[in-house]
Amino acid sequence: MQDFTPTSLRIIAVAAMFFTATAAAADGSLRDPQAESRLKEMSDFMGQLSGFSADALVSDEQIMTDGFKLSVLRSGALKVQRPDQFFFERQGLMRDQAFYFDGKQLGMLANRLGLAVELPVPGDIEAALDTLTRTLGAELPARDLVSEDLHGPLMEPVQESAALGVVEVNGIACRQLAFRTDEVDWQIWIAEGDQPLPCRYTITSKWVYAAPQFTVTFSNWQINPSFTETDFQMTVPEGVETVDVDMFVEKLSQEEASE
Repeated sequence: MQDFTPTSLRIIAVAAMFFTATAAAADGSLRDPQAESRLKEMSDFMGQLSGFSADALVSDEQIMTDGFKLSVLRSGALKVQRPDQFFFERQGLMRDQAFYFDGKQLGMLANRLGLAVELPVPGDIEAALDTLTRTLGAELPARDLVSEDLHGPLMEPVQESAALGVVEVNGIACRQLAFRTDEVDWQIWIAEGDQPLPCRYTITSKWVYAAPQFTVTFSNWQINPSFTETDFQMTVPEGVETVDVDMFVEKLSQEEASE
């Protein structure tokens, strides 16, 4: 007879909850209204904030050519002041990067490469994030979480969803929600109570070899803190060279290819 440990029984129970919750919908839908309602509550709460900040720990799984799966850890922080200012940073073995937007200038600092780039960007936070990803080639898998309406972009491709119960993340009681799309599966853990902030967010690239996961865990949330203008303005450190966009993107691509 198979011997099940308490941990394996919990995993089986969670899986059973997911498939039961999705398959039991009266209209035949595989989308759980409780999961989507809680996500909407988080979206509405974060969307009405004038600003926020948090610390983050990122685990980004990388698949080596021989199939060896490694978890690349990065610490980071974010500051957001709506409608048109932000600061993000991430530091780890492979990358040491910071992103600045003060409403007029978008800057990206790659300390490990000793390079910086700055360019004018008219518009709001979304315009600056688009420039970061499309023009500078920065990877921002969790960018939807800083959008004023994160519910729409996240839910548009969803085919299945489920609310899996309450668990603790860094000592905070969080509602675990699971979602499926054609390309990825993703989960989010949202704090219970009247401040439904994201505590953890995981994306699984299920059709990529070995199904790598990206996970960001948040802590030390600050709601509507007092920022200064210098929080969002890039100061280039001594020894770091400011280059044009083409050279910066080329060097950044080479760094990412070497990871």
